Amino acid sequence: MGDMHVDDLDDTDAVDFNTTTEALGLDQHVNFFTHNKGHILDLVLAPHITKLAVLRTIPGPFFSDHRAIICTVGLQWPKFLCEEITFRKYKDIDIGSFGPILEAMLQHLDVQDTPLDHLATQV
Repeated sequence: MGDMHVDDLDDTDAVDFNTTTEALGLDQHVNFFTHNKGHILDLVLAPHITKLAVLRTIPGPFFSDHRAIICTVGLQWPKFLCEEITFRKYKDIDIGSFGPILEAMLQHLDVQDTPLDHLATQV
């Protein structure tokens, strides 16, 4: 097939390609010729909604018959949640006194026919 000129609106393959990328929610960010004889052959595609923001694309030098594309992207780093978790070491639990406390809680809840989801909200 060879090179496809995605900017050529008379080329049915290019039109089909552009229709497909649009249907997939992709934006084409190269708006300058990337071939030494004209036309856009090289692409930078990114989803419409993405954490990858294509800030700009500019033409670079020709290394062959294709031009380099210099692409600057902005990344949004995820926000990490910091949460303090306290726990008791299993070895530090006095099983002799914990068992009766747990048994009293379960008797108080009357767990005979109670769904587990409801029991979890009662503790």
